[in-house]
Amino acid sequence: MRSKFLFAFSEITGRSYGGGVLELEPNEAEALPLPLTGAENLDLDKLDTLLRTDDISAVLDITDEVLLRQGMGLSLQETKQLRTIWEKLRDRRVNRKPERFKQATLVTKV
Repeated sequence: MRSKFLFAFSEITGRSYGGGVLELEPNEAEALPLPLTGAENLDLDKLDTLLRTDDISAVLDITDEVLLRQGMGLSLQETKQLRTIWEKLRDRRVNRKPERFKQATLVTKV
């Protein structure tokens, strides 16, 4: 299941393109560490509903509790730190503009 643990590693392993798209090649995806201890305790129907309503934050809260805290024994502070790392990497990727857009912005401001 997805968690910020996996998301943080995805940001480091994958490559991003203009517009903030993150791409993982199959061999890169295979290298991602998947915390699956305790996955059988996840309510997949609830997670599916949350994903369909685009409530990724709630999905992360649930999967972090089950997979990272209960399954891997990480502390609450460690799971919060992982979320902060992922959010910073994600925001950096999404907010990065391709060079041609930066140049266009500079020209219009002059």
